[in-house]
Amino acid sequence: NLVESGSYSEAMVLYERLLKTEGLGEFDKAECHLRRGITHMRLSRYGEAENDFKRTMAIVKVATEGNATGNDLMAEAHFRRGEAYFQLNRNVALKLPLDRMKGDLAAKTRFFRQAQASFIDTLNVRNPYWATAAGLQLGALYEQFYLDILKAEFPEDFNADTREVYFLELKKYLQPLLKQSIAIYERSMTMSSRMGASNHWVKETESRLNKLRALIEENARAI
Repeated sequence: NLVESGSYSEAMVLYERLLKTEGLGEFDKAECHLRRGITHMRLSRYGEAENDFKRTMAIVKVATEGNATGNDLMAEAHFRRGEAYFQLNRNVALKLPLDRMKGDLAAKTRFFRQAQASFIDTLNVRNPYWATAAGLQLGALYEQFYLDILKAEFPEDFNADTREVYFLELKKYLQPLLKQSIAIYERSMTMSSRMGASNHWVKETESRLNKLRALIEENARAI
């Protein structure tokens, strides 16, 4: 509740105290690291968040003797790690000059792949709730990358006609990203149906899927 209400300083003090408590169970300890990691992430302390998420995973792995299938703490730790890299990906703006943009694009791509890997790791835990959440975020990852590329800076000397051609060609080039996002959303919906999952992640996935299909149709007509 402290984390979700934005009371990060209070939450951090609580977790520090709990982690020093003698006799704390392994799963409780893992959850403390997980929640502290989320707190670090909300404060943009991504390195500290990464350490706590990895600590959660390590504790759960030992506590479950290597069989964490379905474990909600393991699934959420992977999911939150994916969220952290997703945010780092979004934080990278693509700006001129070209040399800077190349470096930024490399960093953006690296964060994209790390987020993607973490969301796939979430799916592999096979926890119904967090699996549907990861399916949504995987699709959103591709969708956001598409939008961020469209927002990349372009030379100031582009006139109206040049800009129109530039964006048409760019959308044509990026169309596969949208189709990949749709494919992920569709697989997520199939998985949700198979698992019998019904939550806000599923509803959001369905909403995004419909909007994305409309966008693809709009781009196809323009191209």
